Amino acid sequence: MIKQLSSNSQHIFLSQSNSKAYFSPGAAGSGMVRYNPNMSRLEVNDGAVWLGLGDDIHLSLSNDALKVIDWAINKMREEEQLAQLAQSHPTLRAALDNVEQARRELDLIFNLTKTY
Repeated sequence: MIKQLSSNSQHIFLSQSNSKAYFSPGAAGSGMVRYNPNMSRLEVNDGAVWLGLGDDIHLSLSNDALKVIDWAINKMREEEQLAQLAQSHPTLRAALDNVEQARRELDLIFNLTKTY
């Protein structure tokens, strides 16, 4: 049985739950992780079989993954702040509308140039 599960990442949340979470989305593949409720343990697939993990498990993300997650969170906050400010500032609302129109036009041009 797992005695300790830890992480030094602010993006991996661990809880003391009795739920039987299962992280394998389908057919087993190398590197997939699942919780086996029959054995009360986490298991990882080596490409052929499921192997039980040891008593002490540490989870972490690569630095690149952490950077991407942090960027996405900051981008979401920035967009929320812009949307809130646009409600009371018509000039900002107009600028955001122009940016959105430019994005649609850019997407159209990009897709046309890929096609032809």
